[in-house]
Amino acid sequence: MLAEIAAPAFREGRYFFSRQELAEVVAKFLQEEMKAPRMLSGDQVLDAIEVQQGLIVQRAHDRFSFSHLTLQEYLTAVWFEQNGKIDVLVGQGLKDERWREVFVLLAGLVGKADSLLNQMAKGAERIVAEPALGRIIRWASGRAVGVDDEMRTAARRAYAIVVLRDYAALSAVVDALERETVVDRARSLMRIVDRERLYDRLRARSLVFGLDGGLQELLDTDSFVGCIVAGEKGFGDVVDSLRLPGYVDRMLAFFNAQGQGGVLCGKWGWAASELRMLKAKALAIASPSDALMVWGSFRDVYADVLEIPGELREWSGEQSGLDEYFYVCRLILECRDSAASLSRASWDEICGRLLIAPQRLVTTTSSDRRPRK
Repeated sequence: MLAEIAAPAFREGRYFFSRQELAEVVAKFLQEEMKAPRMLSGDQVLDAIEVQQGLIVQRAHDRFSFSHLTLQEYLTAVWFEQNGKIDVLVGQGLKDERWREVFVLLAGLVGKADSLLNQMAKGAERIVAEPALGRIIRWASGRAVGVDDEMRTAARRAYAIVVLRDYAALSAVVDALERETVVDRARSLMRIVDRERLYDRLRARSLVFGLDGGLQELLDTDSFVGCIVAGEKGFGDVVDSLRLPGYVDRMLAFFNAQGQGGVLCGKWGWAASELRMLKAKALAIASPSDALMVWGSFRDVYADVLEIPGELREWSGEQSGLDEYFYVCRLILECRDSAASLSRASWDEICGRLLIAPQRLVTTTSSDRRPRK
């Protein structure tokens, strides 16, 4: 009965009810339920729910709600499960964060959660059907080094996208400088994003999460992917051209960690020798134009080591559906954690499909390069 109150209202985004509305739903339920005592009225049952059980409370004059939002979310999950409408829920609410807790609670209600999680994985695949997003996902899957654990392999695909987003942030800075006049470059170089802290975080996470961690941490858009987005907007103070040698050292340490960890495919040894030559050039910088050339060389080395195709070298770091897709992947993980039962075979199959683009998409070859300046 309470699910019949909770679910329709939740679908409409309503959390408050009038007494008449509640009494009518209760009366209808009593009329249709064969085992309900005939002498009970809707008002009597509503009073019992409010006074004796505390499940529904009065917030103001003629304004009632469930005693806690989680209770309404739980009853909404019950409604979808009991009415066999899980496919409707996945179709309508999968990408909407307002429904997050309903999905998590539902995973614990359905008994064996294989079917629910498979439907959610199919919903995630529909997001990456868009060609531009699919190219990003496909490139990442080609960069990740597979292991004998489907979840850890999926985590590596997620990590590849994080690194690509980091490259896009650096590239955006260099592009902005290249569009400036020579007179403005000296001033602009003083406003370059402080990326040293970002590299410290990327290097630490490559060792902690990329090697030993699971998919959840890498897909946490609040702490990990989100820090890459923040890096594009400004992760610290400013850095001037005289700090380029220190920047090269941090980038070199980051690349060395990738080469030793074997998480992503890349020409890490070649990149190390290139960066050592760049450090010598950075130490000899005599003008803003020299500094711009070194920053541009950083970008080229970063792109070459990861074999980023030409069209992705132009990527801004933002793509319609990407953060939405990461959210759905993380939601699948949360549902796995709350599931009462889930077969290992189903979970491995789901992980094998996460961050994999539809096969019909065509990728650009790695020989498509950005012309060097």
